[in-house]
Amino acid sequence: MNKIKINKDYKDKISEFEELQNSLDYKIKKTIEAIKKSEPEIFFEIIAEMNNIFSRHFSEEEKILRKFKYPAYNAHTLEHRTFLKNTQSYRRRTEDDHKTLSDEIINLLKYWKTYHADGSDKIYIPFIRLQMFFSSNPA
Repeated sequence: MNKIKINKDYKDKISEFEELQNSLDYKIKKTIEAIKKSEPEIFFEIIAEMNNIFSRHFSEEEKILRKFKYPAYNAHTLEHRTFLKNTQSYRRRTEDDHKTLSDEIINLLKYWKTYHADGSDKIYIPFIRLQMFFSSNPA
């Protein structure tokens, strides 16, 4: 029986891809911790950093989805844009009510992790893995 040889390039790409996905969980957890501990004075900085973190993460993720022509690319990136729009609105509201806003952001991040990171993102992973495999292991 012939074994399929897995190209090292494929293994490296998958490791990088999985690292990107795992980093989102870590970023969400750290952001929630920072928000819970924050004083109103540094809250604006946390919100700005959260926007930067997610913008960079989404950019990397979208490069991968574009590269492998993910069929639901437009719908997936719309979720990213909607999330960023929400977090940017928080940035404008930071001076109002720190406690209420903290709770809203924490709820958004928890919802995002459940719905998007553990939902929508999991849908495209098998597709991307197959595309990576075939591009690294030509017939």
